[in-house]
Amino acid sequence: MFRNISFQKKMFIYYSFFIIILLFLLISIAYTYMSRTLQSQSIKSMEQNVDKVSTLLDTSIQELDRLCMQVYFNNDIQDIMLDALDFDKNQGNYFDYNIQNSNKIRNIFISNNFFKVFDQKISLFNDNSSFISSGEYQNTSLELKNQLNNSYWVSELSKDQNKSIILPPHTDWWSSDSPSLNISLIRNLIYTFNAGNKHLGYIEAQLPNTEIEKICKLDINSDLRVNVLNERGEVIYPVNKYNNSEISFYASLKDKSGLIIKDPFKGVKELVYTKHSEYTNWTVILTQPETSFMNSVYFFRNIFLIFGMLFAFVSLIIMYFISQRLTSPIREMRKQLSSLSLENPSIQLNDATNNEITIFNHTFNKTLSRMKESMEQAIEARSSESKAHFLALQAQMNPHFIYNILMVVSSAGFELGSKKIVVICTQLSDMMKYISAPDSMNITLKDELTHVTNYLELLKWRFEDQLQYEYLIDERLYSIQIPKLILQPLVENSYNHGFSGKRPPWNLKIRGWLEEDLWFIEIFDDGIGFSENNLEKIKNQITDYRKKFGAGKALSELTIGGMGLSNIYCRLYILYKDKLTFEINNNLDGITSVKLGGPLEIIQ
Repeated sequence: MFRNISFQKKMFIYYSFFIIILLFLLISIAYTYMSRTLQSQSIKSMEQNVDKVSTLLDTSIQELDRLCMQVYFNNDIQDIMLDALDFDKNQGNYFDYNIQNSNKIRNIFISNNFFKVFDQKISLFNDNSSFISSGEYQNTSLELKNQLNNSYWVSELSKDQNKSIILPPHTDWWSSDSPSLNISLIRNLIYTFNAGNKHLGYIEAQLPNTEIEKICKLDINSDLRVNVLNERGEVIYPVNKYNNSEISFYASLKDKSGLIIKDPFKGVKELVYTKHSEYTNWTVILTQPETSFMNSVYFFRNIFLIFGMLFAFVSLIIMYFISQRLTSPIREMRKQLSSLSLENPSIQLNDATNNEITIFNHTFNKTLSRMKESMEQAIEARSSESKAHFLALQAQMNPHFIYNILMVVSSAGFELGSKKIVVICTQLSDMMKYISAPDSMNITLKDELTHVTNYLELLKWRFEDQLQYEYLIDERLYSIQIPKLILQPLVENSYNHGFSGKRPPWNLKIRGWLEEDLWFIEIFDDGIGFSENNLEKIKNQITDYRKKFGAGKALSELTIGGMGLSNIYCRLYILYKDKLTFEINNNLDGITSVKLGGPLEIIQ
């Protein structure tokens, strides 16, 4: 897709993609962060408001309960209600006939200052339809009896004498002319002066529903809506606003505090927060439309999008001219490449202000110069290679003459009955064949050890038991391939240099092992070892060869007959490069060792 597009256009396209993706990520992160922050703030504000409303509602009901308990523990009221319980219910309301007791109860209501907080109303009544109230009342005993028969709370209170019932907003049944709504708290009145706990009747404390409305509207934002339901799913606030389906929906929100729920009746999503009161068993449900706290998020999102697009547009225009300016040296280089040649292996740019392009120009010119030098070195290497092939062919002529002489000596030894001469000639012939075989540069370790054994056995014909040797080789090494003639020259060095200044016996050991994907061979002898000067000279020579390999000169400086340490190192370095292990050590126990090693995969 981009093959035929210029570098400038590619740079412009990539930068455009980068700007667009970056803006998209920034706007997404900002939108997500602000959305979560505002939602968290709304939840925190709603939590404070719902706690406040729930606490104020609890306080109002607790005030009603306090009034009921003052009546509950008044001795005179209990005595009068006990007397009213014995009154014949067929005669009507006990308090209509006992004016003295009726006035006494009203005086108790006034003396206890029951009405200083709210416009509360306290009423006492029993199952015989006798009743008295702190306020006006118009109903008769018959109407009270019908009210008691149709009320669910009567059976609820009969199950638990200490239980209280909070009735949802209702009209005052003591005064049918009053249209106002009230909240009622009803308790059992028990005779507490004997163990019988005789039921005397009921205490009712009323609170005008307007007080509940004030609490639910207190310091509440117009976007917030308060709903209060009791444990029966009846609406405490707002009254007469919802149908049964809407009430069921709000009842289902009791366990979904902190969630955003779609209102099926309004078709909008709302944030819901709830608080349940263990005291009143009322649940305060606070809802807020999602748009009310997300409008600011949408506003900032639109601002980001507008400024982002403007920024992207301006950035792309600037980037177009910048890319055109930056790529002008490249276009110039492209033109000059068409006229490049070995006679003129350089490019000269007129623009020197772009440091990277200038550096690239200098580097490219240096590369061209090195390429020219490499071609000259390749020509020199070809010449050296031809010379080496000529010397190798010449060297192969000499062994044929030696084979013929060895066969003559072996035949003479056989005729004279000397098996020793025959074996020596055979071993020497095998060594010459091994050395002069042109078919392979690499052989198995087993073949190399056979060649070493032939050499050592030839020496033992002369020195017999004065020369001892030992192989400690991991059998897995026998089949691996190694370069030819890397062990026998080292063994020969041990004999020529290590044992030359020491009286026999002489001991030589060859150890081989594997470590993961590396092979190692180490040759030990108990000769005189290397002097410090010679050891340092050898190490310097190896370092020098290593440096010269980079210039392609090390091979040309080795003669065909050079089979010492340097020759072995050079041949191994050609094969293994920096993975080569080549160590020479004079140990403290008088043992000299040479350690070779390399990776298996190179020659496998």
